[in-house]
Amino acid sequence: MKKKKAPTARPLSDKEFVMQKARNLPIGSCYRTADLEENGLGHIIVIRNHPQGKYTVGMYLTDIYCRGVKDAMYHVRIDEDEKEELLDYLRESIGLEEIPYVEAHNWVYGAVAFAEEAGIAPAKEFAVARYILEEDTDDVPLIEFEFGYKGKHFLWAKDRLELNTYLPLLQKNLKKDQYQFAVGEWEDMEDDEKDWDEDIEDEEWDEEDEEEWEEEDWEEDEEDWEDPWAVRPQTHRFQFKVQLRGLQHPTVWRRFTVPARMTFSELHEMIQTAFDWLDYHLWQFSPTGWGSHPVIGERNSIDHADKEATEYFLDEYFQMEGQKLVYIYDFGDDWTLDIVLEKITEDTTTDCIMLDARGASPFEDCGGVPGYLNYIEEKGLTEEDLADANWTKGDRM
Repeated sequence: MKKKKAPTARPLSDKEFVMQKARNLPIGSCYRTADLEENGLGHIIVIRNHPQGKYTVGMYLTDIYCRGVKDAMYHVRIDEDEKEELLDYLRESIGLEEIPYVEAHNWVYGAVAFAEEAGIAPAKEFAVARYILEEDTDDVPLIEFEFGYKGKHFLWAKDRLELNTYLPLLQKNLKKDQYQFAVGEWEDMEDDEKDWDEDIEDEEWDEEDEEEWEEEDWEEDEEDWEDPWAVRPQTHRFQFKVQLRGLQHPTVWRRFTVPARMTFSELHEMIQTAFDWLDYHLWQFSPTGWGSHPVIGERNSIDHADKEATEYFLDEYFQMEGQKLVYIYDFGDDWTLDIVLEKITEDTTTDCIMLDARGASPFEDCGGVPGYLNYIEEKGLTEEDLADANWTKGDRM
């Protein structure tokens, strides 16, 4: 009788290692961007030391004026040379100063708490990267840093899309005198206010100029004028099921809920996160896959896109429950995912939440479905080995 192969232990992915092992490692050096307090935006860096001379590094792009943790990333099991190369690059590009861990902890978690006052959750990547930090308990001494700009939440949005995402949250959760906002490049606020004051002082308003404004002209201008700060509010949420074609034992799918005012570029990022992919390759959305239109993608990456994914919102395409769409990722491996809009609910929250998941995700550059099936066969992996999707209900993405 042929002996049954013992299941092969799968090595921990970087994500699994961070979530399961990082807090067991001793804390090493910690850093922050030197001008964090002056500019309101900078990196907090925490390093964990491995006993074998390796390092795991957590990096947290922190907006202490409004949004908390805007982005987070981690580098797992890197060697001494890689660590020093990373730190040298950061010292040269953004300027670093070394700080005690307790300061790093309070900058990150203090910014997260401040942002949550305005209803803004940390970046989805923080859900994993936070495990490089200690748990936020009373065991870590509290340092009361100052957050906000002159006592207020100050949203500095890089563009209209970012403004449309976060300003409704400030309007919903804060009073009018508790926040400010601006759009454009991130600059020093003190310089900006100084220039503004000088402009006002230099401006000479002539009463004759005022008389030139006829009521009729004003009404015509008002009809043609589009408010540059107009914000499309969040009113609904979409529940999607996204299933990878070609895998059956087990099937591989994710069910999650996202705001309807999300762009297709942001949906792409959610799918990448949900399937543990790294966004290395080209991608697109279309109604039934190759050859169908409209093609939704980023035109700076694919020239055949009919709709610009950074400007096209989900609720401009999805109109009814049961509507479908196809997402294709990596035009070589050709991963094809079927998207179904299962439910539309009235909800103004902006979190992206995993509801259910099944099946381990294939790894990047394995040769598509045929290559991944060959890998499974070579490793002797069973359906039970592959069932865990590494997500639990309620996880933020």
